[in-house]
Amino acid sequence: MATRFIGTFECDADMKFKEVFLNGKEDEIDLVISPAGYHGRAWVNPFVKRMREGRIAPIQCVNCLKPCHPPTTPYCITEALIEAVIGNTDNGLVFTGSNGYRVKKI
Repeated sequence: MATRFIGTFECDADMKFKEVFLNGKEDEIDLVISPAGYHGRAWVNPFVKRMREGRIAPIQCVNCLKPCHPPTTPYCITEALIEAVIGNTDNGLVFTGSNGYRVKKI
């Protein structure tokens, strides 16, 4: 149910973040694995594509998640989430529920 609240005026995410949902299609959502090893659904954007190809720049991990291990962590999830929410959606991780593509208006 939380995904639906992204398409509200009360959601304080940047409009570019909301537009990912407003313009997204069902086949653009896929499972990703977080640096801590957990599965989640996300929009397949340029960030996810680079991550899957191993082309994410080395990170400055601050060990905010205990399972993260800087030498093997593919990206900083905190940084990736913040980048997306502030509108840098091509360089951030946009998690969604399985029905995120159904958000079509604010």
